[in-house]
Amino acid sequence: MANSFVRVIPIYRPRSTVETMANRARSARTDAAVALGAVAPALVHQSAADPSGAASLALGGYAVVAVAALTVRRRAPVAICCLVFAAFAATEAATSVAGVSLSALTLLPVAVALSSAGVAPLTGWAVQRARTSR
Repeated sequence: MANSFVRVIPIYRPRSTVETMANRARSARTDAAVALGAVAPALVHQSAADPSGAASLALGGYAVVAVAALTVRRRAPVAICCLVFAAFAATEAATSVAGVSLSALTLLPVAVALSSAGVAPLTGWAVQRARTSR
């Protein structure tokens, strides 16, 4: 004899394919917006730092690499952090050899990549320093 008053409530409801695809699309749009938001200030400020064509070309190449890397930063955050930092270092080295200067805001994509990888170097140090100085 079956008890008709017992009702099974599922704890986990599997998501449908449509929900999963919508979440991925939203995530991709968010990643693209963060990547463009990290690179745009440097592109805008570059004309004030050094309006030469060589500086703009170097910053443009770095911006393309940074946007492409930051767009997929959730898949491999540490590798993306290393890639963005290597691109930043190569761009800085190339521009220093050429004698042009880049905007100080070119460091923003590196900061976003570090944040995505879960690294906050100055914040952790400052908190530890504040705790030990009491």
